[in-house]
Amino acid sequence: MNDVLRLRGTRGRLTVPIAVLVVLTVIGALIGFFVGSRTASRYTAEATVLVTPLAGNPYSPDGAGDDLVNLETEAQLVSSDAVAQVVATDVGASNATDLLDGLNVTVPPNTQILKIDYSSSEQSVARATARSFARAYLDFRKSRADQVVSIKSTRIQDEIDTQTSQLDDLVKKQGAEKQEVRRSVLQKQINGATTQIGQLRTALTDVQTIAADPGQVITPAHVVSRSPASTRILFTAAGALAGLLIGLLVLAFRSRAREFDDHDDDPTPSLREPVVEDVPVSPRVGQHQNA
Repeated sequence: MNDVLRLRGTRGRLTVPIAVLVVLTVIGALIGFFVGSRTASRYTAEATVLVTPLAGNPYSPDGAGDDLVNLETEAQLVSSDAVAQVVATDVGASNATDLLDGLNVTVPPNTQILKIDYSSSEQSVARATARSFARAYLDFRKSRADQVVSIKSTRIQDEIDTQTSQLDDLVKKQGAEKQEVRRSVLQKQINGATTQIGQLRTALTDVQTIAADPGQVITPAHVVSRSPASTRILFTAAGALAGLLIGLLVLAFRSRAREFDDHDDDPTPSLREPVVEDVPVSPRVGQHQNA
């Protein structure tokens, strides 16, 4: 009878852990399916941009571009307000700030490449927006470089005009000077001004002939996300596995706690009194039995 009750108790204890594992696995699968359904409803398109050193930009020939550190700054420029405003106008978005929510820009290690990812609930929107961000970013780099070249050219040209005006004044003074010593001094000043003007014109030519190549899109925007069905299956399986692992951990802790409690409940065995066994008494020698 005791063996039967013990067997029933064991079956009851085994049924509870199995039920816990099943419940947690189902809950994890449902959560994974819900998350997977939300993720599957969004598409991610990726455009790859090759960045070249360009004057007026963080990644430039004049900066520390050899170690590629400045490409991290370039990645931040992709999500700048100036670029977002251009993209919003291009794709017809009402708010440039909301447009940035689906944008993600990464820099692969030891490369001159920017990966521009954009996620949207519509596949065509994700692809068009990623492509627009890549183009707008390159246009922004080129416009900054053109602006820097324009500013430098203007400053050099102003200096050339100033030196030319001073040269004209020196030539006039030399023509009106009668003293030979004074004319010799003015001639040295004229030669110096002429040399400086020549150097400025060379610098102006160098600035104006700088190649303004911001880079190029080496991989057009294409969808890189998984299909909705595979995404749901993947997240559901991951959720079920996570629920199963959590259930196993809970049962393991519960089993350890039960063993600890059972160990505390066991009484300490006490010393037993010696058992005196009955020794049969043999008949005494010489005792007569009654007839």
